[in-house]
Amino acid sequence: MKKLITMLLALAMVLGMLSGCGSSAVQESTASAASETASETETEPEAAEEDEEASAPAEAAPAEETSAEEAEVTASDAGMASILPCDETVTLTMMWPWVGFYNTVGIEDMSQSVWLNEMEARTNVHLDLTLVGDEYETTFMLMCAGGDLTDIIASADSNYSTGADACVEDEIIIDLSDKLEEYAPNYYKLLSENEDIRKQSTTDSGYVTSFKYTYSTPQTNRNLPVIRKDILDELGMDVPETLDEVHELLTIARDQYNMDCALLTDDIGTSSYIQTAFGPYGLYIDDGTVVYDYRTENFKNYVDYMRSLVADGLVNSDFVSMDVGADYSAYVTGGRSLIVNGMLYSDMNQYEDDGIDLVALPSALADASVKSEMGDIPVYAASSNATSISTQCENVEIAMAFFDYNYSEEGALLANYGVEGVTFEYDENGKPQYTEKITANPDIPQVLTLMYDCCWACGYLLDIHNLDGTLTEDELVAQETYQAAFSGHSQTYPSDFITLTSDESSEISTIQTDLDTYVEENVAHFIAGDQDMSGFDSFVESIYEKFDMDTLTSVYAAAYERYLAR
Repeated sequence: MKKLITMLLALAMVLGMLSGCGSSAVQESTASAASETASETETEPEAAEEDEEASAPAEAAPAEETSAEEAEVTASDAGMASILPCDETVTLTMMWPWVGFYNTVGIEDMSQSVWLNEMEARTNVHLDLTLVGDEYETTFMLMCAGGDLTDIIASADSNYSTGADACVEDEIIIDLSDKLEEYAPNYYKLLSENEDIRKQSTTDSGYVTSFKYTYSTPQTNRNLPVIRKDILDELGMDVPETLDEVHELLTIARDQYNMDCALLTDDIGTSSYIQTAFGPYGLYIDDGTVVYDYRTENFKNYVDYMRSLVADGLVNSDFVSMDVGADYSAYVTGGRSLIVNGMLYSDMNQYEDDGIDLVALPSALADASVKSEMGDIPVYAASSNATSISTQCENVEIAMAFFDYNYSEEGALLANYGVEGVTFEYDENGKPQYTEKITANPDIPQVLTLMYDCCWACGYLLDIHNLDGTLTEDELVAQETYQAAFSGHSQTYPSDFITLTSDESSEISTIQTDLDTYVEENVAHFIAGDQDMSGFDSFVESIYEKFDMDTLTSVYAAAYERYLAR
């Protein structure tokens, strides 16, 4: 299915995941066949924040630092921890995110899940699930307040209102770090040997609060600028790399193809695709120092350029009223747009039946020979799909060993593909391929079948190449094409990975929200031509009069230093 990656990642962010139990003191994870109670709709665990300082898990000295752009993460050969399989069946309770769609097709629980049942057969650990739907975060916080916790909690660290560190310090979940080496050797090895995974899996205080959803290859932005290659082919032109080349193509699209919105922007008239050519502004890293700067010429020149595109009829002047996210298909199929600012690359081929061929674009540059340092910071570990062990779990070590199996060679195969002969078969090249149980269910979208029968909603090592197998050649090269404009990410602030203390969050949350609203509203007016650029400098100065930029900068700088110290 063409939209597999899109749906998987979207659902992965929505469903914060699996769980486990434990035996004496501190640690995480587990799952298996199930008996549960269902609730309807999907859950949307929110990313939470973590605090304080950091250290390596289990005091393990990390091995050589690995380049995120080059590294490939492979499953460990440590196998199943020696504590498993259990001599007698051990039952662990777990709060499990539930997708309400399953109820509409007669699926009331997870008792038929291939992955859960096979995990129980291999480990003799049974997972007793409490299914929770769209009130997941509220239910979790009420559970915390009432002191009645399940052994395992999906996405506890990202849903706890005051952050992951507080979730440990308030004795809701356990810090796993001191038992990883013994009871989770596969996960311990990943964190010990890859500095990027360790940093993204460790809180500022040095806690390992969960088993993370970990990628076999680093993931970057999947919402990419795209262009109609069928039109480029008609014109005999190449994919543009510079602003001048972009402007030439947009002008041709307007004049020869009557496109009234040759560049489809976002709803305030901005375009991250174009911004790269002007350099950073706002919150970014400058020679290792955190700055929050709107006084830079980069900002003014970028806004003025976008304004000129509107004035020249290359961007729709009523962008404020456009629902770009819902309507961009209409702009593409309706012949209104040549370039779309952002589209998930797994969506690119959905217009083939309309004779439209879309390909990814590298972010625009002022000079093709001068690359940008504003690239995406690769993601190795996702907090939203993580499994934590509660302080009420009495079988912590078993729970840790259970989930650790998902990072071993055999366990990762099971988590990604399920059981041979049931959910996958090996092809002539020895690569697992899904059977029709996964690919041809007439009642359930493929992504939801995967979520049910494989380990898509839990902490495990995701074989990203498995997903790549569903993509076309154009989709496979899209990510590489987009990244071609970047030489690195030294100027990118790691917003997805830093954590604020509860005091810091309280101090800046209102300031940040009001600042974002003020800047976006004014930028939209300048780009649309409602405000003259002669007033732009006054607008920028008003930012510093209205908002405490020094406090914002100092808070983000402190969080950045803690992140580096992990």
